[in-house]
Order: sequence, then structure tokens, then C-alpha cells
Amino acid sequence: MFQDLAQILKQNLQSASDSLSGAEERRPRRFQRLRKKVSSEPLRYSFVYESIEVSIKKLESWLTRFDSAFFLLTRIGGIDLDPQLGEEDPAPGQPARRLRRLRKAVGGYDPGEILKQSDASTFGLLSCLGIFYQPPSSATAHQPKFNMLFTFADDLSSPVPLPSLLRRKDSEFSVNERLKLAIELAKSLMLVHHSKFVHKNIRPETVIVSQTKSRSWARDARLEKHVYRPPSRQGLNPETDYTMQHDIYSLGVVLLEIGLWTSFVEYDKEKKPWLLQFISTKEILADRQEKRRALALKARLIEATGYLPS
Repeated sequence: MFQDLAQILKQNLQSASDSLSGAEERRPRRFQRLRKKVSSEPLRYSFVYESIEVSIKKLESWLTRFDSAFFLLTRIGGIDLDPQLGEEDPAPGQPARRLRRLRKAVGGYDPGEILKQSDASTFGLLSCLGIFYQPPSSATAHQPKFNMLFTFADDLSSPVPLPSLLRRKDSEFSVNERLKLAIELAKSLMLVHHSKFVHKNIRPETVIVSQTKSRSWARDARLEKHVYRPPSRQGLNPETDYTMQHDIYSLGVVLLEIGLWTSFVEYDKEKKPWLLQFISTKEILADRQEKRRALALKARLIEATGYLPS
């Protein structure tokens, strides 16, 4: 895969070089006709600039493919890769250094180290400082609880929960911006799964959007959370244990919200959540049979995909 990527990069760079060096000779004929009437310098500059723009777009497309593949190297074993990544101590913050540490953590399967080495700028995941235990109490229905403490890096600015963005006008966010956000979320989940973790709680409330990006654990029967869970994982007694496929289902619901630029869960003045009627009708809400209600919710989500812009 990386050999293919290297070949594509070589071709893109050669194409960029050719575009720049031959821009004058390959001007469109309409420029040639205008040459006698106006100065050719602005026209030449315009065509060169256009060539640069095309080259940049090709290289950005290549970088997206490379970036998606680079951290999959954490899962590759049996090759003499680590020496090529350089020393671990120099150049803090460099991707190669983070990759080396992450490979070491994944290789020895150290969950704490994997979570600690994550960072928003590279993986779209906040770095976990630790996990603390909350004893059972009447406030938590006599169930123990584990809370995760994350650190928010200094280079991330204006963190906003995804539901807050989804309540703003869709005209404020271009389709390209939504697509980029969707890609970053999918890449983040890919790293979680490649590290052999299951997230279990993917929904807009656990996504933090900043000038870069992010992500909790628990089980309950609240409908505003069930909309992000597949039918087999709904109710107080789900049919199956959580798997990576369930995370992908949850991701799909969040990506659907981004595509439609609307939040399926709203809150009243008392901060009480409720589902949009667009997703959950009165009949669905009144149904106390968990499995039937879950399947009805899923059917409404599938129907909603028909409203995605082409």
C-alpha cells in the first residue's frame, strides 16, 4: 500500500513540476489571441496560479490517503519498522515519535499507555490522564461507575460539543467542512478499534469539535442514547455484548446528523432531552416493547438517509 502511495506521490510531484515549468507554453489559445491587446504578464500569472491550485489539490488528496494509512502501521508486526521511525526522545510532538510509542503500547497491549499516547491533533482522541472509581450510591442506582479524566491540549481552541454546532444554521458550515468532520470521526474510531478497544458510547454529546477534534463508558435505558445504539444493544438487558460493529452503527447515526446538519436529540429549558418527531413518532415513544421500539427507531433512521443531499 505504501509503495503505491509513494508512486502516486512521485507522479503528483512530477505533474506539479511540469505544470509550473511549462505553464507559459501551454497557455489556452484564448490567451494567445488576447496577447496583442493586453499585457501577457497578468494572464501568464493567472494560468500559472491555476496550475499551482490544481497541483495543491492533488497533493492534498494524496496526503489524506497517506494520513489515513500511516497510523495503521501500529498494527503491523514482524517487520523491522521501529528503527526507521527514529529515536524516541528527540523532537516531541512529531508523528513518527508518537507512532513509535503507540506501536510499543499496542505490541505489549498496554491499554493505559494506548489511551495516554492518544492526542487530538493526530488521532482525534483526547489523551487520558487516568481512570477513577466512583463507589455505588443511591444516586447511581447502586451501580459502581468508572470515570475517565482527559486532558485538553493547549493547541486546541474553542472546544464545542457537537450538539451545539448541529443546532446552528447549516449555512454556516459548507458540505466540505461537514465531510472533513465526518472523515475525522471515522478515522478516530478506526484507531480505537485497531487498538482493540470498543467505545460503547458514540453520540454527539461525546464528540468535542475544536480547531482540531474527540470522545466515555456506561449502560442505561434512556431513549436519547438508544437512538445511537443498534436494536440488539438497547434496553436494560441487551441481547449481545458490545462489539466494534455496534460502534460503527453509532458512528453512522452521528454521520447522518452531520449530513443532515440537525441534532436528533433536543433539550427543553429544564435540560430534559427529547427526540425529534422526525425520528421518533408518538407511536414509537408509547411502545413499551423494547425490541419493537428499537426496530422502529432504526427504520426511521434508514428513512432519514433519503434526505441526505446528493
